[in-house]
Amino acid sequence: DISKAIKDGIMEAAIDQQPYLQGYLPVVFLTEYARYGVIPANNINTGPGFVTKKNIGLVEKLAGEYR
Repeated sequence: DISKAIKDGIMEAAIDQQPYLQGYLPVVFLTEYARYGVIPANNINTGPGFVTKKNIGLVEKLAGEYR
Protein backbone atom coordinates (compact mmCIF):
# COMPACT_ATOMS: atom_id res chain seq x y z
CA ASP A 1 0.00 0.00 0.00
CA ILE A 2 1.30 3.45 -0.94
CA SER A 3 0.67 5.06 2.47
CA LYS A 4 2.65 2.38 4.25
CA ALA A 5 5.50 2.63 1.75
CA ILE A 6 5.71 6.40 2.29
CA LYS A 7 5.53 6.06 6.08
CA ASP A 8 8.19 3.32 6.06
CA GLY A 9 10.52 5.36 3.85
CA ILE A 10 10.33 2.90 0.95
CA MET A 11 8.85 5.63 -1.22
CA GLU A 12 9.79 9.30 -0.97
CA ALA A 13 6.54 10.62 -2.43
CA ALA A 14 3.47 9.88 -4.51
CA ILE A 15 1.31 12.08 -6.69
CA ASP A 16 -2.22 12.87 -5.52
CA GLN A 17 -4.42 13.93 -8.40
CA GLN A 18 -7.69 15.74 -7.82
CA PRO A 19 -10.22 13.81 -9.94
CA TYR A 20 -13.24 15.40 -8.28
CA LEU A 21 -11.92 18.89 -8.99
CA GLN A 22 -10.91 17.87 -12.52
CA GLY A 23 -14.51 16.83 -13.20
CA TYR A 24 -16.27 19.57 -11.23
CA LEU A 25 -14.50 22.65 -12.57
CA PRO A 26 -15.21 22.01 -16.27
CA VAL A 27 -18.93 21.84 -15.46
CA VAL A 28 -18.72 25.10 -13.51
CA PHE A 29 -16.77 26.84 -16.28
CA LEU A 30 -19.07 25.59 -19.04
CA THR A 31 -22.10 26.75 -17.04
CA GLU A 32 -20.57 30.19 -16.51
CA TYR A 33 -19.77 30.39 -20.21
CA ALA A 34 -23.27 29.31 -21.27
CA ARG A 35 -25.01 31.67 -18.85
CA TYR A 36 -22.74 34.70 -18.84
CA GLY A 37 -20.19 34.29 -21.63
CA VAL A 38 -17.40 34.26 -19.04
CA ILE A 39 -14.30 32.13 -19.51
CA PRO A 40 -11.32 31.60 -17.18
CA ALA A 41 -8.51 34.07 -17.81
CA ASN A 42 -5.73 31.50 -17.38
CA ASN A 43 -5.11 27.81 -17.00
CA ILE A 44 -6.57 26.44 -13.79
CA ASN A 45 -4.25 24.25 -11.75
CA THR A 46 -6.20 21.29 -10.35
CA GLY A 47 -3.15 19.57 -8.96
CA PRO A 48 -1.28 17.40 -8.76
CA GLY A 49 -0.40 17.39 -5.13
CA PHE A 50 2.56 15.55 -3.71
CA VAL A 51 2.14 13.15 -0.81
CA THR A 52 5.16 12.83 1.48
CA LYS A 53 5.85 11.77 5.06
CA LYS A 54 5.14 15.36 6.05
CA ASN A 55 1.52 15.36 4.82
CA ILE A 56 0.53 11.68 4.61
CA GLY A 57 -1.60 11.95 7.77
CA LEU A 58 -3.72 14.74 6.32
CA VAL A 59 -4.03 13.00 2.95
CA GLU A 60 -5.18 9.79 4.65
CA LYS A 61 -7.70 11.75 6.70
CA LEU A 62 -9.17 13.48 3.64
CA ALA A 63 -9.00 10.54 1.21
CA GLY A 64 -12.45 9.54 0.07
CA GLU A 65 -14.16 12.54 1.65
CA TYR A 66 -16.05 15.21 -0.23
CA ARG A 67 -13.57 18.04 -0.60
